Amino acid sequence: MTDHPPRTSALVLTPIQGEPRMKDLDLAVRLGFERPRKIRDLIKANEDKLLKFGVCPAVGQTSGAQGGRPSTEFYLSQKQAIFIGMKSETENAFEVQAEIVRVFDAHVNGTLAQPSLNPANVSRLQLIELAMQAEQERLALESTVAVIQPKADALDRIATPSSGTLNLTNAAKTLQINPRALIQRLSANRWIDRRAGGKNWTASQDKLQQGVLEHKITKTVQDDGTDRIVEQVLVTAKGLTKLAAMLSPVNGGAA
Repeated sequence: MTDHPPRTSALVLTPIQGEPRMKDLDLAVRLGFERPRKIRDLIKANEDKLLKFGVCPAVGQTSGAQGGRPSTEFYLSQKQAIFIGMKSETENAFEVQAEIVRVFDAHVNGTLAQPSLNPANVSRLQLIELAMQAEQERLALESTVAVIQPKADALDRIATPSSGTLNLTNAAKTLQINPRALIQRLSANRWIDRRAGGKNWTASQDKLQQGVLEHKITKTVQDDGTDRIVEQVLVTAKGLTKLAAMLSPVNGGAA
């Protein structure tokens, strides 16, 4: 018993909680994985990054009468499927990404995705039409990838996404940048500033409202028994993602 559908099957979408999704093994087969289940290792390794594009539904499968270990199926959104396609680096990854775009577009337009045709069974005119369609899909894919690639590169800068907040020094380490350089960038882009006569950085009000920064005030007791107020800027998980995109060369450092 094989663990994947026939290699001649077209990519199809499965409704999960009312949204169209692409099954992991279907995508693996089209990408040309020798062992389709290996795509789940790739998905798990990039799960935190995939979550930045939305929820990634996982469905547990029992071993059934055939024996073997229980497994988990993943159902990917369009952006998640394209991201995994890029990460797979298979020979036909680009063509499969074009097919992903076509299948999801067909769903949005209310048309059924057409199965792949065998060139030996079609006319010359049909081959020309297919070639024209493929070129249109390629151009559409390049436009889609131009939007997604900077986000994927930005997410790669975050080695361990945090569910909490980080101070500026730890945020710089996570973003793989010198802390002083990060502070200079934040100041130049008006993320942080100093009050007149103050020495501590404070978070800009608009960044607090956007949820990318938090401002922490801590009271400590000094050796002489007096209270000391310490202000600290913290970067949220949302802020890390935005900073990673800001630091991407593709975006030119725009805040």
